[in-house]
Amino acid sequence: MHDVVFIIAMLWLMGLVALLIGFAARARRLAHQMVALDAIALVFIAALALVAIAQREPGYLDVALVLALLGFVQTVGIGRLVQGRRDL
Repeated sequence: MHDVVFIIAMLWLMGLVALLIGFAARARRLAHQMVALDAIALVFIAALALVAIAQREPGYLDVALVLALLGFVQTVGIGRLVQGRRDL
């Protein structure tokens, strides 16, 4: 039963990544592209958490945490770039 739920969840996340890549490719503004890329990072974090739970390996959660922290820094940096402020 757990394997079926894991497979369904991973397929759902892969579908979300495909939709977000399509959105990022069609977006005309930098802000919209960055929101899509930030959402893709969040989906990858969720996928890493699922893999960590399925394999009972806590190392994947460490990678997910680092990715979340880097995603936050990226979002703040791009937000300032979009606003026109160059200083970080």
